[in-house]
Amino acid sequence: QHCNINMALLVATLSVLQAITADSSGFTASKCPTVATCDDIHFHKDCLEPLFESKYLARMEGASGFLYSSFGDIAFCEAHNVNQTDNFEPCLIRTTSGIFNADTRGFCFPAKCNDGPMRSIITGLTKAYKEKFENKPYSSCSPQELEAQFKFYVNCTKPYYEDYCYTKFGPKNCKNVTCCTSYPIWKGLVETTFATIDSYVMVAVQASHGVDVEYHCGDTSAGAFAKSPGSIIVFLIVILLTLLVVYSAYEEDVKDYLSGKSKNNSVSTNAYEDEEPMLGSKPGVKELRNESKKLTFIQCFNPNTNTEALFKPAPKRSLGGLDGARALSMFWIILTHCSLLSAITGDTSNGLNLNNAFGEFTPQFIIAADKGVDTFFLISGMLMSYTMLGRLRKGKGDFMTRLKQTLLYTFMRWMRLSPLYMFVIFVYGYLVPYVNKGVLWYGLIEESGQCRENWWTNLIYINNFHPKRFSDQCMSWTWYLANDMQFFIVGLMCLFVYIKNKTVGYGIMGTIVLIGLILGYMLNVVYYKDTQNHFYDKPYSRIPSFMVGLMMGCVLRDTKLKEMKLSKLQAFVCIVFCIFVIEFVTYIDYDQFHAGATKWSKEEKAAYYSFGRFAFALSVGGLMWLCVTNNGGLVLTFLNFGFWEVFGKLTFAAYLVHPIFIRIYMYNMDSLYHFDPIDISVLFCGMLLLSYFMAGILHVLVELPFANLMKMIL
Repeated sequence: QHCNINMALLVATLSVLQAITADSSGFTASKCPTVATCDDIHFHKDCLEPLFESKYLARMEGASGFLYSSFGDIAFCEAHNVNQTDNFEPCLIRTTSGIFNADTRGFCFPAKCNDGPMRSIITGLTKAYKEKFENKPYSSCSPQELEAQFKFYVNCTKPYYEDYCYTKFGPKNCKNVTCCTSYPIWKGLVETTFATIDSYVMVAVQASHGVDVEYHCGDTSAGAFAKSPGSIIVFLIVILLTLLVVYSAYEEDVKDYLSGKSKNNSVSTNAYEDEEPMLGSKPGVKELRNESKKLTFIQCFNPNTNTEALFKPAPKRSLGGLDGARALSMFWIILTHCSLLSAITGDTSNGLNLNNAFGEFTPQFIIAADKGVDTFFLISGMLMSYTMLGRLRKGKGDFMTRLKQTLLYTFMRWMRLSPLYMFVIFVYGYLVPYVNKGVLWYGLIEESGQCRENWWTNLIYINNFHPKRFSDQCMSWTWYLANDMQFFIVGLMCLFVYIKNKTVGYGIMGTIVLIGLILGYMLNVVYYKDTQNHFYDKPYSRIPSFMVGLMMGCVLRDTKLKEMKLSKLQAFVCIVFCIFVIEFVTYIDYDQFHAGATKWSKEEKAAYYSFGRFAFALSVGGLMWLCVTNNGGLVLTFLNFGFWEVFGKLTFAAYLVHPIFIRIYMYNMDSLYHFDPIDISVLFCGMLLLSYFMAGILHVLVELPFANLMKMIL
């Protein structure tokens, strides 16, 4: 009776789904192969035979996600896999729309089905529905023809099903064997499964606007570690670096402690003076060389002195509040990445995601965090001009001198950033894929594979141009570093002109700002359907914020405006105005997404994404101006708290590693993510702590040692 009820429900479902998927395009297939006999279906028989026994069919039913946006029960699917004849695997059909995964559906299939029949069926359905929705003639089979073929294959399994019954219950008349008489029920269940997949693929293709549907089966791992020479090399480098750090600690501190000698505090490992242009003021090259005489190779790697340097307060900064602004921007970016990357699992278990968040007011704060990167560009430009003008004014000022300065300072900056950058890239590309496995883990293997292929573009800081697609970049979030290096070189050229003629220098910087704003607007209008690949990470659309900071640094360095004092009322009005503009730019996007809103035109969107981002940067610059001129009041007091300095020093490392931890967490999931403010907050707090903890380790063991080596060499 239970089977009859299930059968009735499944037949009804099949009828509904067949009605939904009925073809109305009017096109006929031109090259759909016809199937006339059952002679050549042995691999289909191997695929379906594991389902002959009711407990296995029940496992497929119970473990599959027969509701949209569900992984199904992966543990139940993989339970009791004892031999190759009845192994079942969890399979995912996923599709993406824009940067968000539109849907994820889990199925439980026999392992023998997945690499052959199911893959060909799902590939065929995806292709057919894509052509249908694009109103194109079918190049192969229509969905109806694919369904007819599948039913034919199922019908061909009847003799095998009867053989199974004879084998299990003895050579009796099949009509009198319950197993044999249940064949119609079994057939209906299998056909209903196909109809469910058919319906799902149709919805998935339609939801993703024709993007190919992704199909993957099995519990993926990166394979045998020993088979990857690159992974072995990177692993040995990590071991050697660790041994070097341990030996340095023993040689410099442990031996002195055991012998009763006092620690030599005359050795300086303060590489922050040489950080360009991340932190504070710096001495000239001559002073750096004099300081570097105190260092030896082993001392550069001493973890004790490097840890002291991390937590030791720097001398009073001449530009106050920058560490706090940088750290808060980093927190904002981590929060947003926690929200964005929740889309890795597909849709969410409670049906909410960032697409829903667009329609609510409060989450606009998360969605607008892309503007936090412009704060980095602003601060970078301001520190660059403020700290480098003194150096660049030395020398004759002829072409050869300027060329040598450009090469020297570009090389110094490359040496400052690249060791830690390359270390993280190679660990991500060659070691992280081996730390886990899972039904979603193939996604991380594919993403990290971009670093095994395209790491060289990051090494020379052109990864925001090549590969062309944002999703194909190695560590795609490092587009910021490519922009910053490119801005550094352009900034040097502008400062050379500024030193010769301040008016012309300001004119060139202002012109670059104007060109950047116009180009940004035009790119958003022309490529409004694909701004991620043509606007978001391109230097000509991001440089206005950097140039504003560069001009601010010049003004602070060469004028008396740094000494400008405002009354409390004037300072308060300026602070309120700047905060108002920041909040306005952050939340105005809500106007086009809330329920009943009128969608903005592509021109309106282009104006917001180009000029709105610039207004945000100007307002942050205004707050920074008030802080460095000691007119910031409570804002300056808050941003000048001592603990921000440590976070500021770790910003670079935290920026590199936090998306890796979020990806490891998300790709490790075996169920859909529950998207709500509490879960996002818990994830954010965990990732914040974990990212800065690892950033501290990398800072002490990799970043500072190589920064010290650069001082020693130069």
